[in-house]
Amino acid sequence: MGGETDAIKLLFSMVLPKDQPLEFNKLSPDELVAEIQAGNVTPAEGKALASTLAKLKEIESIDEMRAKIEQLESALSERR
Repeated sequence: MGGETDAIKLLFSMVLPKDQPLEFNKLSPDELVAEIQAGNVTPAEGKALASTLAKLKEIESIDEMRAKIEQLESALSERR
């Protein structure tokens, strides 16, 4: 029976996709949890997606800070 299980695992690993493309438009954390609960996203995919979304949010914050610094530098240079 152990050989049959190994054969099935091998077959599934070759036939089933390892990862699936995920397409979400402005996904909220609650919506991500709902997708995981519905089985549309595996917990591992959800974790990776949540990590990616957090990093993108950090980048967005950095871009906003950079723009504010540029505005402040411009205002200071106009005063001189």
